[in-house]
Amino acid sequence: MPFCTRVDRLSLYTQTLLGIWGPIVVSVGNLLTIVLVLLSDITVGQGMEVITRWNLAGSGAIVVAFGILVYDMVQHTQSHN
Repeated sequence: MPFCTRVDRLSLYTQTLLGIWGPIVVSVGNLLTIVLVLLSDITVGQGMEVITRWNLAGSGAIVVAFGILVYDMVQHTQSHN
């Protein structure tokens, strides 16, 4: 598949998610791909010897931020019920 076709398809998927979930959740979800890359580096890549404390701190901050967002959304939804 040509590169431009893949980019167009990725753009379509991203636009669809933006419409369904909203821009904040999609942005944080995209940040979670950084965490997935870190995990794949550990499991499939060169292992823990290539991971620094900054990799772990950054990935941890992303996961915590996403957790706070989800918690806030759940609390907001429960307060309206």
